Amino acid sequence: MEYTLDLQQYLKGALAGRIADRANHQTELAGENDPDRSAAMRLKAPAQLQCGERRDISIRIRNPFGRDCSGTLTLRGEDQLRGVIYDFHSDFQIEADQNGTRISFSWQSPDYSTEVVWTATVNMEGQMGVGLPGERGVTRVVDS
Repeated sequence: MEYTLDLQQYLKGALAGRIADRANHQTELAGENDPDRSAAMRLKAPAQLQCGERRDISIRIRNPFGRDCSGTLTLRGEDQLRGVIYDFHSDFQIEADQNGTRISFSWQSPDYSTEVVWTATVNMEGQMGVGLPGERGVTRVVDS
């Protein structure tokens, strides 16, 4: 069985991260009520989407140090059917008196059924060798 890659679909997937990266938004977590407050990072991705549907994928980052901190968030989605990679990046800064921050990226699912495995990682600036545990999630894309 031979598989041919549709160039248009590949480019749409390959460029999706670059387009959405400009559209990310960051909000402070002032008094957010979360049952798992101890988690340093939480990835929230839709469990299921229709083909071609657009939704936000958000990552909550808590301030693990109790002082000003900054870093870079990387969100990577890997299409399990065609191998398309969706990369999103955002710098962030959390002040000492903030609980944390939430960063959201807008993503449009492909026009075919698949599963996308999401992995979120954070590199803390000025904290050599210190990082937050990564988070994973899965989005099933289904035909309507």
